[in-house]
Amino acid sequence: MKAGQRMRFLKGIGANLYGQAVVALIQIAGVPILLHCWGARTYGEWLIAFALPSYLSMTDLGFSQSAGNDMTRLVAGSDRTEALAVFQSVLVLLIVASAAMSLLVFASLWATPASRLLHLGTLSPLQVKFVLALLAAEILFKLFDGLNHAGFRANGAYALHQTITSTTPLLQNGAAWGAACLGASPLGAAFLYFMVRAIAVPATMVLLVWRYDWLRIGVRRARRFHLARLFKPALGNIAIPLAQGLGIQGMVLVVGGMLGPVAVVVFSTTRTLTRLALQLVTCISYAAEPEFAAMLGTEDTGRIGAFYRRTMRLSLWISLLTIAGLAVLGPTILRRWTHGTVALNPVLFGLLLATVLSQTLWNGALSMLKACNRHMNAATGQLVAAAFALVLALLLLSVFKSTSAAGIAIFLADLGFLGYSIIEVRRVLGIDMVSTLIAALDARSLISQLRWPFHA
Repeated sequence: MKAGQRMRFLKGIGANLYGQAVVALIQIAGVPILLHCWGARTYGEWLIAFALPSYLSMTDLGFSQSAGNDMTRLVAGSDRTEALAVFQSVLVLLIVASAAMSLLVFASLWATPASRLLHLGTLSPLQVKFVLALLAAEILFKLFDGLNHAGFRANGAYALHQTITSTTPLLQNGAAWGAACLGASPLGAAFLYFMVRAIAVPATMVLLVWRYDWLRIGVRRARRFHLARLFKPALGNIAIPLAQGLGIQGMVLVVGGMLGPVAVVVFSTTRTLTRLALQLVTCISYAAEPEFAAMLGTEDTGRIGAFYRRTMRLSLWISLLTIAGLAVLGPTILRRWTHGTVALNPVLFGLLLATVLSQTLWNGALSMLKACNRHMNAATGQLVAAAFALVLALLLLSVFKSTSAAGIAIFLADLGFLGYSIIEVRRVLGIDMVSTLIAALDARSLISQLRWPFHA
């Protein structure tokens, strides 16, 4: 691997780790601050209002992510003209989609009694409308940051924009927390939350076109052809989070419906604990995706295979070591985390740890398929696997009446998707995942790889 690409990859991992830390900080700090400033009822209403506009994030239909990989491949192949055409085509789509969605959302807000429908009583009906409008506008502004990301990614600056992307919500939440501490209502907090985004997105776009003069804001090169070509992978970008949401939230509903709320607490806390290992792995796979796309642009299949083996070896051993640590310390962590109120189900715990290992293995495969925008079949397979897990969990829970049954369903469905991923990567890219995984287990290669980042 070349020194420049090596450094981009390491910077990408670092930026992703920073993003994970920011998310953890926001989740940990936000609850006590806003509870103290607003009280439980007002904070609860803020959470309700905050959650509703989040569905608008799918307005671009996944085109920005597909455009990022497509532009990265084109720039690596020295075709900046075509990459600019993709950039401007998606820009036109975002302008039209956000304008149409703005009209629909704001008309709906003013035509419906939002405060009564949502049972929000601490704010006046007009204030509720303004809060929802500001939070919706924030999401629609954020759509254009996906195009910013595509531009930075295509130019090898994934880490830079990922850092900006993670810092923006930190500034947003910090502004909202500060306003609340100074006595502002949710309306004041929502205004500041929106303003930070409204400043950050255009400023980031200015930075993008200033750093890379071949990228220009405009519509002259926009073509419907590019959107039609990206339509299928864009649908795949929607299907993947849908499958993840179905698997995570859907299983909570199934466990709750079959075993009750106490079982949900046991299941959810155990799964949250075991997924710590997966968070580290995704930092690697997300950083690897733009590098895969760039190598596809140069059509260097040998380098793709070598880079995949290295990333897989790194991910696998991090996952194995983290799983081993959780297997030993997990019961103690869970007991102290929940103050002894959640009893560990060892069978569920073991099954979920095994699932994390299988997810580690297919995560890198999915990143490669996304990099070449040929992940629609895999995304569909992930949806099918999530639905299968829910159906199997219903059947098993009705018989065994234990959260372990949900663990069995999740593990079997995930194992099935791993098998499908192995076949799909071989079909699309010609890479034998089985031999790659066997090679990844070689500890001697891992020791050599740990020295790899420091040597050209």
